Amino acid sequence: TDEKLAKAASKLTVEWTSSDESVATVDATGMVVAVSAGEADITASVTNSEMSAVCKVTVKVAAKDITVPDNLDVKLNDGNETTVEATVSPADATDVKASYASTDEAVATVDKDGRVQVLQPGECDIITTLMQDGEKVTEKTTHVKAFYEVESITLDSNEGKLTVGNSHTIKATVAPEEVAAETTIEWSSSNEKVATVDSNGKVTAVSSGNATITATAGEESANYEVTVEQPKKVTTSNKTYKSSSSSNSSAAVTPSNPAPVVPAPAQPDPAPAQPDPQPEQPSGGDNGGSNDSGNSGNSGDSGSGGDTDWWGTVIPGRADNGCTPEQQAGGVC
Repeated sequence: TDEKLAKAASKLTVEWTSSDESVATVDATGMVVAVSAGEADITASVTNSEMSAVCKVTVKVAAKDITVPDNLDVKLNDGNETTVEATVSPADATDVKASYASTDEAVATVDKDGRVQVLQPGECDIITTLMQDGEKVTEKTTHVKAFYEVESITLDSNEGKLTVGNSHTIKATVAPEEVAAETTIEWSSSNEKVATVDSNGKVTAVSSGNATITATAGEESANYEVTVEQPKKVTTSNKTYKSSSSSNSSAAVTPSNPAPVVPAPAQPDPAPAQPDPQPEQPSGGDNGGSNDSGNSGNSGDSGSGGDTDWWGTVIPGRADNGCTPEQQAGGVC
């Protein structure tokens, strides 16, 4: 029986066709070739008969690889979100799926679509895994670095003067404040023969001249212009002292550079001296009479000589023959 069927079949002509040759093709011998992902019906028909048979062919494209960024830098000054862009190859791979996971969710998290949200400055990895038909094909790693970037650096002053040997510390401020504490400021001098600067911004004057002190933080910098001068010399004058002897052995000292003498303002002339008032003459006594030695008053009328009053003033016309000239001059008589 089988032989008869085989002999009868050999006499039939079978035609092969594909419902979608963009997905699969078939040749006269029934060889099917997959072209692209999809489905197609492969039909075998007997010529000059109504006999036929259909075979449904599903073409799948195997995933070979997935591409993700090696690194993602997140500048938190501008925002805290980014996305892991994943590309599967070949592009028409079927039934593929990518999954994402963070190695440190305290730094960043990632959702099912690869959207990353940064929670704080730091670093972590996002692992992307390619799956096809529920099976792992490959996985890739993206390194995430989240940080604040220095936006500016300012100094408390931008210029100053120092004398040789002196020093001054410059204060620098970095913005934003989130990055200030962890930012290292680099200090440099354009001319260390004039002024040097240490890692704390302390400027030391070395010799006279000009120098530019530069503070650098990240990509930002600020300058301080310093002028160094020699210390001012303090001059003292040498004074010469001369001494002259006097009867009381006192010395007069005169500096070699005396201060100019300023004349005193002119004083008004003193009023003329007023004569002493004439005292009252004592009574008694004749011409040529004598005065008692114990009485300060004088007696006697005007005589040929002169006499003195109580004040010792010689009164013309009065004389006391009992007084010597010395006694009269001394006001005794």
